[in-house]
Amino acid sequence: MIGLVLAGVAFNGALLGRLRSPSPYPERQVLVWALATALLLGGGAWVVRWQALPVAYGEFAPNTHPEHVRWVLEWLDGQAYGALFGPSYGQWYWPPLVAGAGLLAGGASAALREWSARLAASRDPFDERLRTADAPEPVTRTEKVFLSYSRKDTALARRLVARLEGRVGDVWVDWHGIKPSAQWLEELSEAIRSSDALVVLISPDTLRSPYCWDECKQAIDLGKRVLPVIVSPELAQGTTAALRAAEWDELTAYQYLGMSTPEAFEAGIDAIAAFVSREHDWVAFHTRLGLQAHAWKVNGGSDGLLLRPHEVRIAESWRRNTPVDPDFKGELTPLQEDFIAASGAAMRRRARRGRVGAGAVLGALLALGSLVVSVQTDTAEDRRLALSRALAAASGAAPYPGMQRSLLLSAAAYETAGTNAARSRMAERLLRFNHVARVLATGVDDVGGAAFSRDGSTFAFTLSDPERTQVWDTDRWRPRTTVPGALPKKGSWPCDSPELSLSSGWFTCQDGREERLAQAGWDPGEGKYVAAVSEDGRHALVGMEGEEREREPGWVERVRAEVWDVDERRKLGDVDTEQLRDRGLYIGTAIDDSRLAALVTDPVHGMWLAASKYGVVPSSDPVTPLRGIDNGTKIFHSPDGSKAVTLTEDGTLLAWDTRSGGRLAAETPVPGLAPHQLFNRTALSPDRRTLAVAQGSEVRLLNTTDGSQHGRVRLSGRGDALTFSHNGRRLAVTHTVFNKGEETAQGARGRLVTEIFDVPGGRRTALLRSPHQATLAQVAGIAFTADGRGLFIGETRKSRILEWDVRRQRVARTFTSREVGFLDRMVLSPDGRRLAAVDRQQVVHLWDTASGAHTALPKPAEGALAFTPDSKRLLTAGQEGIRRWRMSDHREETPPLAVGSGRYVRSLRITPDGRHAVLVSADRDTLWEGSVGGDVRLWDLDRQEPVGPVLAKTTGSAAPELTPDGSRAVFAAQGRIVSVAVSPRTWHEELCALTTRPLGRDEWRAVAPQQRYPSVCGRQD
Repeated sequence: MIGLVLAGVAFNGALLGRLRSPSPYPERQVLVWALATALLLGGGAWVVRWQALPVAYGEFAPNTHPEHVRWVLEWLDGQAYGALFGPSYGQWYWPPLVAGAGLLAGGASAALREWSARLAASRDPFDERLRTADAPEPVTRTEKVFLSYSRKDTALARRLVARLEGRVGDVWVDWHGIKPSAQWLEELSEAIRSSDALVVLISPDTLRSPYCWDECKQAIDLGKRVLPVIVSPELAQGTTAALRAAEWDELTAYQYLGMSTPEAFEAGIDAIAAFVSREHDWVAFHTRLGLQAHAWKVNGGSDGLLLRPHEVRIAESWRRNTPVDPDFKGELTPLQEDFIAASGAAMRRRARRGRVGAGAVLGALLALGSLVVSVQTDTAEDRRLALSRALAAASGAAPYPGMQRSLLLSAAAYETAGTNAARSRMAERLLRFNHVARVLATGVDDVGGAAFSRDGSTFAFTLSDPERTQVWDTDRWRPRTTVPGALPKKGSWPCDSPELSLSSGWFTCQDGREERLAQAGWDPGEGKYVAAVSEDGRHALVGMEGEEREREPGWVERVRAEVWDVDERRKLGDVDTEQLRDRGLYIGTAIDDSRLAALVTDPVHGMWLAASKYGVVPSSDPVTPLRGIDNGTKIFHSPDGSKAVTLTEDGTLLAWDTRSGGRLAAETPVPGLAPHQLFNRTALSPDRRTLAVAQGSEVRLLNTTDGSQHGRVRLSGRGDALTFSHNGRRLAVTHTVFNKGEETAQGARGRLVTEIFDVPGGRRTALLRSPHQATLAQVAGIAFTADGRGLFIGETRKSRILEWDVRRQRVARTFTSREVGFLDRMVLSPDGRRLAAVDRQQVVHLWDTASGAHTALPKPAEGALAFTPDSKRLLTAGQEGIRRWRMSDHREETPPLAVGSGRYVRSLRITPDGRHAVLVSADRDTLWEGSVGGDVRLWDLDRQEPVGPVLAKTTGSAAPELTPDGSRAVFAAQGRIVSVAVSPRTWHEELCALTTRPLGRDEWRAVAPQQRYPSVCGRQD
């Protein structure tokens, strides 16, 4: 808007050096310019929208317009979309909005132009520096002189006027200025008012003329400059006495000019010219102001005849710069003073009214603009949210849109707006393709031939146009080589094929085994046939005619099959579909990550069924195990079932690895890792690179990246609770030392002992022995202070929290209360100022670590506790859900966040931004079953809803810990370390890593017609 105004001012010429006088009708000019600018901008906006929007919507193919035209249209589109009314750019009313802005801009530019003109016009011409500066002689004289004389001195007057010709601008005399038919006195007065000075020829006849005195009297009353000229020799001496004798006393205050002799006459001509031209600018304005004041007076003081604002400023400057020379004899009249004062008052009234009016108009425009911007912003936000949900729905619609399109639509949904639907869809897509190691190729219509090597270390497949075979190492799925020609198809691949000499050492001839078995004379029996042969050639899957049924159109399921030992030619056992269902397995085609998980199960009768051309598919739905996938999907399995390659219906060749990695949930194998089933006996270092696990009387320090063990700590007892110091250099481990022979009905008595170790060196640096014994002594929580010098330990049975001085190895303070029961959980706020604990009576207790003051929250809780990263809020979990408490006044902020009926929150972690929480919740009915853990889910605390599906499942009491950036949650599981992505931004990055092409324009228009075609994952068609 400012740019438009400045452009208008520049176009109007104020910035181009073109000076102009103020307009007599400024309102009309402002209106004309406002309307013209509105029409111009509104029309231009319509043209831009008409031409640029189709390009933004992706309705034109990239080669529809020349490159430079397309660039201009895209630039215009970007400018329009990023402007003030950009959110409404796609709506029909956008051009009128731009026209409205143009109306305001045009009016403002015209007003500024008028203001600049008036500012230039109001330049102070009476500034002392200007008045004293040397000025050039004017080309045309503008002085006006009224000549008063007696009729008897007419000859002298004519001679004087003739000599003044060219020396002054104009001389008013009765034979020139009076028309015979005019009212003589009225015309005479008007002539005096219009003159700058009065020159009166003083002679005895003049002094006897009442008309001459009346003319002089009028000039004096009007503040005119008067020059008495003595033309009679007899008055050359005693002029003052003669004037007084004639009762012309007022004229005695003026200086006389003697012209009674011929010599004096010639000199007097120059003196009269000098008198008239003295301070002419001031005198001329005096004359003009007198005429305006007279017109204002005779018209009843009409405001329409008052000075305009810039003229008032000039008049005030003129008055301030009145010449102070006592001989000047020019002064303001009372009428002029009243006229200036009235003009100033009117100017101030108009200014006040203008300011009020302008303020009202500006306020109305701002209110209207704010309303429009707010409405259009809200509307645009609603449209973005709706579009995001529509894209998310389309990414998982039936029929299945294909892998690449599904991933791109999910990413586009999140990039449009971070709706819960978009985030959930991304998590679902990543779950589906969690173990995709790499995209091998796209746009593949068919694989001419494909196979794993016997040891599974390589995979080869044939592509057409041109025909070539690519060979990949499956360890990290890197391309190894490309050879011309095709990998032979089934039944046509001789082992000594010279065309594949490069790969003859990697691949076997398994695809021809069925034929060779038949050629060898082996017949499994009437009504039976060889369906598949294992990689090592020792087992065969034998199908039976009539033992098949159509599960759904285009997919036939074997009801029963047999596994045979090929060498001994004997049946090893039956493969029954119903028995497989009991194990969660189905004979079908593995097509996504959830189904590929079955490829690592034990072989059936010694044969990997996944090695057959049908594969083994786990599913919770026995009716439609192939939902959302094209029946033509192909799958190839490695001999051990840990890797697979699939060709999806949209032509994407994917490499899968089910035993390592994971885009959403990555699992790192750790042999022997066995978390405790009931108590969390793990701790994660602050940098999340080291996982400490208490197993028996030792603590294993594991690398969370590769699962390797880089340290071990020996304990004097069985490890229980663990925690790292804030810098990660110290590790505190609690365990119980039981008293021999002191067992009660409730259990053995003992004393809590805490050992503190230096992590880099592995040596013990402190031993803290609890001063009290308890039956079944347990720990509710353990936490270091920020400086590592203090350690808080919550003792469950003693219902108290001890603060230890680590260096002195003694208790510094005790936090407890008579209302406190057995403690179940304890946490320390990130700033170290508060302790929070929940007891068996489901009461949440708070202590101020500085003063020891105790507070109990009014609502019950159980299970997990967590402070927000800023320590300003505490989240507690209970049967009604998760509550948020302000620590400033201990009040509940929002209604409880419902995590599900019958769910118990085992673990609760808050992301660094404080907006999300990672929850581990379990079914109460299976809560204390040892192997049952819980569901890991991400929750949006602001929207109070889960984000996406269940991301992972824990075992036992494992509690995930967040990485410093909050992008992943890491926890220990049976035989592995699990790292789960819990950040939607990370989901988006992983999702885009799976895409290999941009979202097509046709694909976009099919889902989002009349919407801006975006760049998805940084790509655009």
